[in-house]
Amino acid sequence: MVLVMRYLLACLLLVSGLVLAEQNSPETDFHWQIDIGAVLSYEQGLVKSIEEYDQQLTIHGVISGGLYYKRFFIETNPVNRRSTTIGYTLHEDDKNVVNLVAESLFERISEGAQERGNLLDGIDKRRNSMEVGFEYYRTIGRAELKLSLLHDALSNHDGLYGSIDWGIPIYRAGYLFAPSLFVEFLDSNITDYYFGVDSHEASAQLPEYRASSAWRGGIQLYAERPINEQWSAISFARYAKVSNEISDSPIVAGRDETYSIHAGVLWSF
Repeated sequence: MVLVMRYLLACLLLVSGLVLAEQNSPETDFHWQIDIGAVLSYEQGLVKSIEEYDQQLTIHGVISGGLYYKRFFIETNPVNRRSTTIGYTLHEDDKNVVNLVAESLFERISEGAQERGNLLDGIDKRRNSMEVGFEYYRTIGRAELKLSLLHDALSNHDGLYGSIDWGIPIYRAGYLFAPSLFVEFLDSNITDYYFGVDSHEASAQLPEYRASSAWRGGIQLYAERPINEQWSAISFARYAKVSNEISDSPIVAGRDETYSIHAGVLWSF
């Protein structure tokens, strides 16, 4: 499985090089769409020790959009839980899309990443990785379904990740309101790599812990109202709950939920 994922990643990177080499060609197959903005945010993360602005109001920038060349794309959409993604569309019709994708899904956890306290002193570094696999989109009436299945391509956690997203975008008098539900599945390799504590890392405040397969699920709401042709007012909120396999980890220190609330403006090029 790892060799297959590495091969898929190599193919995506090769295609990305071809795209960058041809993006200045006179052909019209290449296009891009970038939105930038600023939002006021209030968030609670899962691992408090590494969250610099945990439960504090902050202002930060938002970049959303991508580069597109024929079936290849590089895009990011933090509003819709999409990290920077390299992808290639394998199939597309009126109701179905199948993509081959590579993206980094998990945050690095380490002693050096601590912003407060000393809970993580002495632990090995949990690196973020590159997950590669397939995603499937289907339009069902007004609703949109997304299924993802990805595997670690860099042999950091060697885990398998799956997700289900279900959303219904609603357009009314220039407004966009988009509620969605999501469930993510993390196998034991992922949860034990990021949230387990090995015997050589254990201490009085961080006891040994073995994590098994887990899930994370929640709801997201997004709203947008145009101000003029280029500017829009946006707001979005996200709430997620994690299973006991994660919340029981000493690294998480009992937290079983995360949330974030954002409001600001977006400028479309």
